[in-house]
Amino acid sequence: MFISAPNLSRIRPYRFFMVLIIVCSIVLSACARTPSQQEEATPTPIPTPIIPTKPTYTVQRGNIDTITDFTGRISPTIQSELFFRKEGRVNNVYIKKGDTVNVGQLLADLETGNREFDIRRAQANLDIAIYSLDLTKQQMPSWTTGYTLTLSIKEREVELAQINLDELNKDIADARIVSPITGTVLSISLLEGMQVDAYKPVLVVADINKLEVSADLMSEALTKLVEGMKVSVQPVGRPGKTIDGTIRRLPYPYGGSSSSNASDKEDKTTRVSLQVDPTTLGYELGDMVKVTVVLEHKESILWVPPQAIRTFEGRKFVVVQDDQGQRRVDVKLGLQSEDRVEITDGLTEGQVVLAP
Repeated sequence: MFISAPNLSRIRPYRFFMVLIIVCSIVLSACARTPSQQEEATPTPIPTPIIPTKPTYTVQRGNIDTITDFTGRISPTIQSELFFRKEGRVNNVYIKKGDTVNVGQLLADLETGNREFDIRRAQANLDIAIYSLDLTKQQMPSWTTGYTLTLSIKEREVELAQINLDELNKDIADARIVSPITGTVLSISLLEGMQVDAYKPVLVVADINKLEVSADLMSEALTKLVEGMKVSVQPVGRPGKTIDGTIRRLPYPYGGSSSSNASDKEDKTTRVSLQVDPTTLGYELGDMVKVTVVLEHKESILWVPPQAIRTFEGRKFVVVQDDQGQRRVDVKLGLQSEDRVEITDGLTEGQVVLAP
């Protein structure tokens, strides 16, 4: 009996469909599991909420200062800005920065042409006028007709010759810079041959052996200050010892110059004198410093921090906490500083106040 071989093209698709049916059955059975058969997720614990507590402050008794501060620089006590009193071209510069100069020393001058010869000529004319006047007095008798008139003319000739000489001398003086003090040349902006303007500062001479603090302040700050106020001075940007001092002068109209130094009359800076030489404590000329001024001081007052005070429609009050609970208390304030507020009415020492 003859048996034919199986048809392979029909068997292979059959096996593929059988495998697909088995896989689908497994997937469906997994999806059909009940919730109890699946793994339960571990719940995330919820943290216990933290209830914030407001800070409290105790009413204390102590001192309070109201202060203000400003910055300045270590500067010479005696310092002069020098200039020519006429415009012109620089002829000679006799000094350089750092030189020590004496009072009355010629520092620089402008070109003046033939002014030296003009002065000699004017001096000669003055001498001639004086001789003529003396000769007239000697030779002309006082009873002579015209004596008084002739004498008046000779006197006017002397006066005119003197005026001419004075004008030339002033012109020479305006073209020169002479040191008014004995000191050191701190700065100079002059070169021989350069053109300069009248009254424009070109030299600074100072006595560097006497130092203090100078500061340029706005009117708002100046209105708070009085000459004679005590201050403390500290370096800016680096550690250093504090120096006590006094406000020596304020610019007009906030104070009156108490110094005999003529340069103070046009000085618009505020000046602070120091109790010790700042160079002995490590300060140098030009160092920037912070000046702290105590405007008002009170002792043994009741105070709380500024953050304890509450405001509503202009009303100042605090919340006091005691055995009976919390209550609002109106307060009256006095001096105020950065960290303290004076309580003049409403609270007593030891009471506890809640922050807002």
